Amino acid sequence: MNQIQQGKNSLKLVWNGKPKKVISAPSILEIKEFIYSKSNNQDQKIINPDSWSNLLIQGNNMKIISSLLEAPFKQMIKKSGGVKLAYIDPPFFSGQDRFLNKSISKNNNINSDKKIAYKDKWNNSIETYLSTLYKQIFLIHKILKIGGYIYVHVDYRTSSPIKLILDEIFGHENLIGYIIWVLNNGAKGRKNWSNQHNDILCYSKDKNSGINFDSPLLREPFSKTSLKTHFTKKDNDGRNFRTRNINGKEYKYYADEGKIIGSVWDDCNSMNANSPIMKESTGYPTQKPLKLLKRIISASTNPGDIVADFFCGSGTTLHAAQSLERKWIGVDFSEKAIEITKERIKSLKEECLNTDHESSFLLHEKS
Repeated sequence: MNQIQQGKNSLKLVWNGKPKKVISAPSILEIKEFIYSKSNNQDQKIINPDSWSNLLIQGNNMKIISSLLEAPFKQMIKKSGGVKLAYIDPPFFSGQDRFLNKSISKNNNINSDKKIAYKDKWNNSIETYLSTLYKQIFLIHKILKIGGYIYVHVDYRTSSPIKLILDEIFGHENLIGYIIWVLNNGAKGRKNWSNQHNDILCYSKDKNSGINFDSPLLREPFSKTSLKTHFTKKDNDGRNFRTRNINGKEYKYYADEGKIIGSVWDDCNSMNANSPIMKESTGYPTQKPLKLLKRIISASTNPGDIVADFFCGSGTTLHAAQSLERKWIGVDFSEKAIEITKERIKSLKEECLNTDHESSFLLHEKS
């Protein structure tokens, strides 16, 4: 049981039924199957806390996070450096159930209920929705290491209240990014302004944390005008550059390194019918593009760090983490999401076997 610690002078959001404490209620987790293994030791029945294994877990994420805060997972996570990044893309309080866009079953005669990816109705109660997110964010704060980050992906429906929840739990001074992701979906409204962006709120657990702006994934090309006007010098290797004097010190900027991106991201197309990245599609209704998650992970982690997604959906976060040589933990309540993610990770077998960790497991709550 954890009492919510609230600052004396901080601004807080109040609603009916807001939790005064968060009760940790861990589940007993058991290995359901191997996703891959270097050692092919598929008789293993328990997690070895002395060596890292990636974890894909089906179940209630609050119970799962509580379980990860206890043995043997706590020791395994701590020994591997702690959770550096948590990305969550929770339901948007849309008031609608979300369905798979294509069957992930070989049997085409599955009924419509089995095509539901997840439910997002909440009995039309914003209070229930906010209470659930509040408890989840509180537990995520607990599992993050000092210096860790949380990225919360939301839209216009709930970005304002969720930001206030993050301010309360992480501290408003630890907001390090309010990212606007431009969807580029072409939708236009006839009555109201059309929604063409999502919000991604980024907080750190330590105000001294920063962003890895040296990553190539956080850079974009200079405009043609800028290249022609400013990058007129060449070094001995023939690379164009410019110099700038800042506080009496001269800095050199190379044209081919590009410029640091800002907080408006309009170069990561969303998954829609006309998008060139539809080849990535798994049929999951709220799937995010791989480029987006690779950018987020590159911004706030280094190779070998642990990345967690507690609404892992189609598995894009885990795919990106695997490709960037990060360790990962994925959790989702939806059986369909877990099935899609499992198959997606299996398709990355060659990348998986090139990493330092031995194996990846699919776990579920013991019934």
